[in-house]
Parts: sequence; structure tokens; C-alpha cells
Amino acid sequence: KLETETVTASEQVKNAGDLTITGTSNSSKITGNGTTEFTNDVNNSGDISQGTVKVADGKTLTTTGDITTDNLTNGGTVTLNSADTTLTIKGGTSDTPTTVGGTINGTGSTKIEGNAQNNGNIASAVEIAASGKLSTNANNVTGVITNNATGGLTLTGGTIQNAIDGTGSTVISGTVLNNKDTAGKSIDNAVTITSTGNLTTAADKLGGAVENNGTTNGLTLTGGKLSQNVTGTGKTIIDGTDVSVKYGNSIAQDIEITSGNKLINTNVTAIGGDVENNGDIQLYSWDNDKLEHNITGTGTTELNQKVVVAADIENAINIKSYTDSESVVHNANVTVESGHKFGITGKDITVDLNNNLIMQDADDIKGNLINNGVVELQGGLISS
Repeated sequence: KLETETVTASEQVKNAGDLTITGTSNSSKITGNGTTEFTNDVNNSGDISQGTVKVADGKTLTTTGDITTDNLTNGGTVTLNSADTTLTIKGGTSDTPTTVGGTINGTGSTKIEGNAQNNGNIASAVEIAASGKLSTNANNVTGVITNNATGGLTLTGGTIQNAIDGTGSTVISGTVLNNKDTAGKSIDNAVTITSTGNLTTAADKLGGAVENNGTTNGLTLTGGKLSQNVTGTGKTIIDGTDVSVKYGNSIAQDIEITSGNKLINTNVTAIGGDVENNGDIQLYSWDNDKLEHNITGTGTTELNQKVVVAADIENAINIKSYTDSESVVHNANVTVESGHKFGITGKDITVDLNNNLIMQDADDIKGNLINNGVVELQGGLISS
């Protein structure tokens, strides 16, 4: 065990025991599997590789030298004072993660190569290596996170503070918010929402596929176009007025549209589960694609272009023309296959001018039919 005020630049220390630096500077390289503790505010320019690095309570370690350690016991602040400075944390296992505390800030980066639980605040950039895992409240990491590990980042709660990128995947295990509109941050990882997790985000902030297994409101979309696939045992909530799904992508689970909100301009093939629609849903098909999942609720379903209905729609229903981005008007030609409820008692089924509805069985009309276009009945009896 050695306690010293300072170590000069000409010295290199191999420490397999305990080294305590009480002074305000260190310029020496320190190696070994021991413990180095800083008990004062200190400026460090030497590279440090130790089993444990300690910063005393309320003290600041300002470093331009790289620090590599299994365990960081930080009661104060570590400032990475150069863009080239890296703090690497290598310790911890899935059963016993190493705990990161205090504050880490500066223009450098924090690299996680082991298994770490963050109980402090990390304001530097963060890199999670392929071997690494970091579990944290989203509030407690304000730097950009580059996650290159499968399941490398676990968010236990809070609001996402900065972009998440990399080749890895992010796990949501608590209630996590990604603010809507410009305040939201890009999540360019695949995302897994556990049974205890829920993620609220704009759809266009998701840059990877989502496996949603949340048992209560696992994934809530507040706006934007979803350009990823959603799978899993959970439910997707539509809680914005301009949510849509890009053609070729889908939500392969049940969907709930809350009152006053809308799922718009979405191909019927994107609907991979039953829909509880208490707002509005607008569905289209270019080539007689089939709606194969039921729609219920207090809302309104709008059908555009060449939709084939092969499921129950127990909503108010509008069949109307669609105007595309080039101002071309596309009239609807909707076919309802026999045996599927179309409409609901007391609600209107409205066919607009120049639009067509083909009912294979008139018995399936359950609402009040208001026809301003063309309705073709191929069989059955009208009972509504």
C-alpha cells in the first residue's frame, strides 16, 4: 500500500495493491490489477489501467489520459477532458454487475466492455462494446449512446435524453418516454419491450424492428410514420393524430386506437392483429389486398381504393376517394366477402359519390347504408 501526494512524469507505477494519490496532479502511467484512489481534486494526464479506480466523495478527477478499470467507485466527478479520452469499464457479470456512480462528463467517451449498472449520471458519449451491457434509467445518460451489443442497453425508466445508435439492440424494462416531434430522439437499434416495459415514442423515431411483449400498453405511438415491423405478444397503442405505417411494414399484434386519435394512410396488409378503434382508421389497398383482422370499437373506419374485407368491421364506415401526393384522385372499389359483419347497429355506412361497394352477402350489412355511389348486392337479404 502506497500513499503519495503526486507521481512525477518520469515514473511509471505497476500497482497490484493499493495506491492513494492525495495531491492535485498525476502525469504517470499506472498499470496493474490493483486499486488507485484519488482523494483530492486532481488533474491527470497519465494513462491508468487498474482493477479499481476510486474518486473520493465530492472530488473531481479531470483526465486527458485514458482510464481502463474493472470497477469505477466514483463518489464525485470524472471529467474526460479531451475528445480522445476514453474511460473503459470492463468489470461486472450478468449476476453481479459493476456499479457506476457519481458523474461522468466531458468531451471524451465512456466505453462499457463489461456488465454495468448505472446509478449515477453519464453526460459523456457512451459506447457499449459487443461484450458489454449497461442498465440505466434513461434520465441518467445525456450523451449519445452507441450500442453495439445484443441486449446491450437496458432502459429501466425515464425519458430518453439523446440518440441511440449502433448495431446492437435496446431492451425496455420499465416505463420509458421518448418525447414526440422534434424533442424525440432517434432509436436506431432493434428494440425489445419486456413484459414489464412500455415505450412511448413517435413512430418515425424507431430505426429498428420492435418486439413488443409489454403486458400493459407495451408500445405507444404518438405520431409519425412507422417504417419498421412490430411483433410480439403485446399491444400497440395509437395515441396521436397522424400515425401511419409505411407500405411493406406491419404491426403484427393487436392495436388500440384511443379516442380522438388516428391511424392514417395505412395498407390493409400492415394490420396484423385485431383493432379496437375508438378514434379513426384509414386503410387502403392498391391491388385487392385483404383486411383479415377484426375492427371493433366506437370509432370510424375509412376504406380507400381496392380493399377486400375478409374480417368484421364493427364501426361507422366511410368508403371514399383518396387523393395522393400528386393530387391524383383514386376512387374506392371495396369488396366485402360473405360472412363478415360490415358496420354496427345505429352507425352509418357511407358510400361517397363515384365510389363502389360490393357486398357478397347483403345479410352482412349491419349499419345504416347511405349510398351516394354504387352498391352491388350479390346475394342475401338487407336487414338494416
